[in-house]
Amino acid sequence: MIDFHSHILPGMDDGATSCEVSLEMLKKSRSSGVDAVIATSHCYPHSNNSLLHFLDRREAAYESLCEAIEKDGGEYPKMIKGCELNMFIDIAKLPDVGRMCISGTDYIMVEMPSDPWKEWMTEAVYNLTVLGLKPVMAHIDRFLNQKREALLALFELDVLYQVNTSAFLTRRMDKQMRTLLEEGHAHFLGTDMHNMQTRTPNMAEAKKAMNENFGGECWGYFEENALAALKNQPPVSDFFTPEPKKSFLLKLFEKK
Repeated sequence: MIDFHSHILPGMDDGATSCEVSLEMLKKSRSSGVDAVIATSHCYPHSNNSLLHFLDRREAAYESLCEAIEKDGGEYPKMIKGCELNMFIDIAKLPDVGRMCISGTDYIMVEMPSDPWKEWMTEAVYNLTVLGLKPVMAHIDRFLNQKREALLALFELDVLYQVNTSAFLTRRMDKQMRTLLEEGHAHFLGTDMHNMQTRTPNMAEAKKAMNENFGGECWGYFEENALAALKNQPPVSDFFTPEPKKSFLLKLFEKK
């Protein structure tokens, strides 16, 4: 599996604070069946720092972590450079915005705000597609409380969506996740891991919950889409139909 969303690079944002923490996270990821991790550090283009400054910082953090991995000598998932680009009104006009894409692809991860969405935000995302980029909306499962009109406006665009593993570990999210999958608004899976305490590498736990509540093929759906994206290809499938929800008695019978 490819972890499509992580804050693994040390000292870049509110994620890993050191190479030691990064290595712990990567070790846990590896033991959870993760083969590759996309490093999607936060990037705030409306701050005083330019995108080029972000790229320089990212490269330094990446090289530092690579050196730590080589020194340790253990087996770790492959690291792939990307970013989590914060929404900005002129996001498509930013110099070098194409360099924010996941390495070797046209896929670019965009984070929408938690505040109520404005109309200009949908247009800003659309303008990225005009440039030939392929926006991936980060952790769309977090934004399902936005106004229905705002969500529909975004869903009408030709963009893709990443969901967090934590959504599969929260039973109250089951219905919303089923809807996202069935309607084609969940394409990639990411842990959004930040540390080893509160926002951890939990891919194995998510896989178990996914298999129990949505069927074993759901895992393969996310895996195939991620592999296609890293080849800069369209998703293998735009939607997934989960298995019917099992009753409590049936689950109890299966465990016996």
